[in-house]
Amino acid sequence: MRKEAILAIVMLLVLPTISFPVETMIQPEAIEESYSFVTSGAIEPPEGIVSWWPGDGNAVDYVGSNHGTMDGDSTFAPGLVGDAFSFDGDGDAIWTNDAEIRHLQELSIECWVKHNQPLEPDIDRYVTLQGEKAVLRHDSFNLHFYMSFSSNFIYHETHDLVIPDPGYNPFDPAWEVIDPTQYSIVWVEGLQEESLVNILAEFDNTDSDFMCWPGDWDLSWCSYENNIAGNSLASGRVPEEANVWLPTGCDTLWAACFDYDLMPGTWTLSIRQQQMEHIWVPYVWDPEIFHHVAGTYDGATMRLYMDSDLVGELFVGLEVSPSSLVEINSWGECLNGLIDEIAIYNRALSYEEILSIYEAGADGKLKPVDDYYQYSQFYSETTHVAGVGGYIEDYGDPVVWGDEV
Repeated sequence: MRKEAILAIVMLLVLPTISFPVETMIQPEAIEESYSFVTSGAIEPPEGIVSWWPGDGNAVDYVGSNHGTMDGDSTFAPGLVGDAFSFDGDGDAIWTNDAEIRHLQELSIECWVKHNQPLEPDIDRYVTLQGEKAVLRHDSFNLHFYMSFSSNFIYHETHDLVIPDPGYNPFDPAWEVIDPTQYSIVWVEGLQEESLVNILAEFDNTDSDFMCWPGDWDLSWCSYENNIAGNSLASGRVPEEANVWLPTGCDTLWAACFDYDLMPGTWTLSIRQQQMEHIWVPYVWDPEIFHHVAGTYDGATMRLYMDSDLVGELFVGLEVSPSSLVEINSWGECLNGLIDEIAIYNRALSYEEILSIYEAGADGKLKPVDDYYQYSQFYSETTHVAGVGGYIEDYGDPVVWGDEV
């Protein structure tokens, strides 16, 4: 054997293992697609994901801009994939905006759910696209997925704005009874009670405030506190849209538009009846075990999945109503348990894709590298690094930036 070869073997046997300084191990600029990290069973998220809330110690949307606000006693607890959102069943919810979700005509909602106690004959919402666009929930021993769809126009007319008196302030006194002579007011009768209607107000080139109430036009209760459909400033042709529930005995709705810039203009009010479609599936879940639930709509058919199994489907073939916000859990229909890895997609996931999420289980989905670093640095924490091809994997236990993994 040549001396050079013998020397090389001796050096490998006697030299200590080389270790790099901690601060040089996983800096963002050091990670490239050519790096190969050890992976477990985590999968890349299916295409079309628009919002994703892992619940790992914050309400950050990992792929979109719909970061959440936590209400009530909402908190975090060990989940299936890292941490999960934790609720005690008493008025807890997480609210987010619905950018890239509001007008989806195809969609999927999927998450992991664990009840802290045996199922009861009550209602526990998991995920709601507000306005009842789409809802996943437990309903009296049923897994329940329902959506709202738009039918034909009931009302569609354009009106002139009323120019208010100079100096009139619609917020003075503070959100009390309005002066109807200062508003352009529309009163629509003959609607279907106990139904959902979609309200759309579109404005000419003006700054306008839009309000909408169900019920008779009774100025004794005509106050901002009773405004359930709008009351936000629309500027420069920005439309106002909301879904309004007409209660029992109520077949009337009226709307008012206030002209802020004191300039002539018009506004158009459109009202469409909403049609609710439901899938109920009787089920019994073991408490304190995570189950995967998913609801999809492909533009024609609703489908409901439980633990990757297709348990219900319904042909609809209608236009999906808009949403207003996204709500995880619900104040009024509040889960006592955990919700983990909530994700919304802009298309209907296939059975195979839902099965892959279910089979990944606690390994979860790989998180985008760029967003991961942005958010982890913002929250001053990070997670174990692994993954290939532009994703990293979250094993759940936060570590300080730069720790060995």
